[in-house]
This record gives sequence, structure tokens and C-alpha cells, in this order.
Amino acid sequence: MAKSIRSKSKRRFRALKRDDIFGKVEAERLQRLAAKQATAKEADYVKAAREERETEMDAQTESSGKAPAAENKLKKTSESDGVANMDEDKTGGQTDKKAKRGHLRKQQAQRRKAKWKKFFV
Repeated sequence: MAKSIRSKSKRRFRALKRDDIFGKVEAERLQRLAAKQATAKEADYVKAAREERETEMDAQTESSGKAPAAENKLKKTSESDGVANMDEDKTGGQTDKKAKRGHLRKQQAQRRKAKWKKFFV
């Protein structure tokens, strides 16, 4: 007969595997995740600093009365337009699909009614 999973020898070998084999894998995984988290946090700091600089530049241009450079205007409008276009495409596509599904369901219901009318007329 085979040994039970509760036997002392099985439990001891499971504990050894947990420490030696799986412990190494888990430690490597934790290091990878910590590195990813650090880079993500760093990217957030960079993004926040960039936004802060932009708001400072806007405040300076408003206080000095000078119009911002044309390049900055172009960059901002192209970025915002790109985001708006992507949102419109996504929502437009989804509503089209839903509308098409609704139309198909209506057609299917009409066909079912037509079949039953043949039997009961």
C-alpha cells in the first residue's frame, strides 16, 4: 500500500521542497515584481513632474500675457484629439454592434412568429 499524505516522511519532504525548490522561485518572483513596481512608481513621478511643469508654464504665460508657443499648442491639441478620437471609435463601434444585435433579434422574433402563424392560421 502507498503511504498516506499525512505521514511524517511525506510531510517532511513537502516542507523541504517548499523551502528549497519553491522558495527560490518565489524569491525570484518577488524580486521581479519589486523591480516592476519600482519602475512603475518612477514613471508616475516622471508623469507628475511633467504635468507640474506644464501647469507652471501655463501659469507663467497667463501672468506675462504672452501666448504659448505654437508647438505646445499643436502637441496638446493632437494628444487630446487622439484620445477623443479613440474614445469615439470605441463607443461608436460598441453601439453599432449592440444596435446590430438588437436588429437581428427583432428579425429572429419576426421569423418565429411567422412560423407559428403558419400552423395556427
